[in-house]
Amino acid sequence: MRRLLRGSVLVSVALVVMLAMTTAVSAAGDDDFAGNWTAPDLVDFREITYRFESLGAGVYSVRVDIGQSAACGGGHETLVDTAAVVVAGVLHFDLVLVLCADGSMADGTVFPDRTATPQSDGTLLVFSPSAGDLRLVRGVAENIIGPIGRVCFAVAGSPGDAAIVNLTPVEARGAGNGQLISSDVVTPPVASNVNYGVGTVDPNVAVAKIGTDGEVCYVNSKHTSVHLVADHLGTIAAASYTPATVSGAPDRKVDTRIGKGGTTVGPSGRLCFAVAGLPGDAAIVNLTPVQAQGAGNGQLISSDVATPPVASNVNFGPGTIDPNVAVAPIGTDGKVCYSNSVHTSVDLVADHLGTIAADAYTTATPSGAPDRKVDTRTGKGGPIVGPSGRLCFAAAGSPGDVALVNLTPVLAQGSGNGQLVSSDVTSPPVASNVNYGPGSVDPNVAAALIGTDGKVCYANSVHTSVHLIADHLGTIAASAYTPATPGGAPDRKVDTRIG
Repeated sequence: MRRLLRGSVLVSVALVVMLAMTTAVSAAGDDDFAGNWTAPDLVDFREITYRFESLGAGVYSVRVDIGQSAACGGGHETLVDTAAVVVAGVLHFDLVLVLCADGSMADGTVFPDRTATPQSDGTLLVFSPSAGDLRLVRGVAENIIGPIGRVCFAVAGSPGDAAIVNLTPVEARGAGNGQLISSDVVTPPVASNVNYGVGTVDPNVAVAKIGTDGEVCYVNSKHTSVHLVADHLGTIAAASYTPATVSGAPDRKVDTRIGKGGTTVGPSGRLCFAVAGLPGDAAIVNLTPVQAQGAGNGQLISSDVATPPVASNVNFGPGTIDPNVAVAPIGTDGKVCYSNSVHTSVDLVADHLGTIAADAYTTATPSGAPDRKVDTRTGKGGPIVGPSGRLCFAAAGSPGDVALVNLTPVLAQGSGNGQLVSSDVTSPPVASNVNYGPGSVDPNVAAALIGTDGKVCYANSVHTSVHLIADHLGTIAASAYTPATPGGAPDRKVDTRIG
């Protein structure tokens, strides 16, 4: 819950909230309620949710009418059409509460304090006897990450090493973004690793220095609340890694929306920018194509590469915001380049995360360009991957080294997910690198140890069949990498949905 306080601290809040389905007709007044609530200590609550057994699944609009007395400037403040989602019978929405110091409404009525009653199941029973149309509701203190919220967790490696973490924001209450930073970073920079909205499941890999306490932190944007799933993939040794900034925070190199680093990238366009590191080192960059004028794709390449290969790091279309991490060798001029496809124009946001030393990195191809290993649409590398299917392919490097692969599931026959594992891993863990559904094209980078047979494998979930495109980006030497688990499989560190 976001709160804007005016005057002294207030312990009583008066709200009138009206609900209406945005896509379906509901009975007049059937979903209306009014009442007052307080919690013993609002600071302990990142969000309050209300449980309505009578509400079906769907997306509702919420109008919040907050009364103000003369002490607060008079009048009413109304938030209209705030997104509200019913998930498993729980109505979720964010409120900006403008509180009066005396707790009065516009008509001067002062509502008495009302205390939420703790229940045996850990919820709070909230009611107002004076509101005849109020049904019993339960306020639940969720483990969700609120606006500007921060969740830190320990990862394998030493302070100063760079942790690679797959971030998946889910069940978002609205549109927002977030980033991974070192626990030593107090003020996050202007950058992002993931973008999300209501109903989206768009994972992305992030890299951050491990703090002095052995942790990295996900920091949420100011916009809304969101649940987070975080899978630690592994850690790059500090001796082989140059962070983009001294603190280890990302460094925004390009935002063509405001003219930073260049202008809108046209069809077959190219935009180059300098990054920290030496020529031949491998720059890790988060690419976010935005405001696309049509459907297309793009990739990050060395400035020394004149002709981009058949590969991609990001896919985009009108209205999409799907970031993805890319890795490319730094050219002789100290730069890497975003190369746009032939299809359309797009704006670009590019955040440099850090750079891997050349002596710890093997490029997928001699030029440093990606190497397309799999495209099941054309039969390259194998056929469509069925439920619980497995597709293995060779990657440059030696057994025990860590292959970085861009996975793009396409033409899915339903919703599902998948992950990249070593060919030595027979039973994949509970983790994921990519999520997909019918019509989705959401790539993501994955890291896995190369097996004793020189291969890594895409392991599909049990849910449905999907085509796969896999582009090998390069390989990190085993001597410079600490896997998240002894077998090299991902390690799920956070899932706020289950606490």
